[in-house]
Amino acid sequence: MGAEARDRGADLTVFPEWSLSGYALGDLGDDVAIEARSKPIISLAEEAGEMAVVVGFCEEWRGFQTYNSAAYLEGGSLLHVHRKLYLPNYRIYQ
Repeated sequence: MGAEARDRGADLTVFPEWSLSGYALGDLGDDVAIEARSKPIISLAEEAGEMAVVVGFCEEWRGFQTYNSAAYLEGGSLLHVHRKLYLPNYRIYQ
């Protein structure tokens, strides 16, 4: 996902919120949410290497709560997860 930016020498690559799942969550199955320390996130961190990456995703937290989250990856590791608390809940976001 960030290999091209890394190969071009970028220090930081930022992807939009929910870039791993897209916004049409109401049309997708329950399995679209992932845990922050899941294989897809860790694989992105490893791929990025020393480059810092911010990536948005639909996070399943503790098996019962879903968040619009952003992961900060750097040095091949997940360093921080920010969970958006006040989500829009109208029309296109449902």
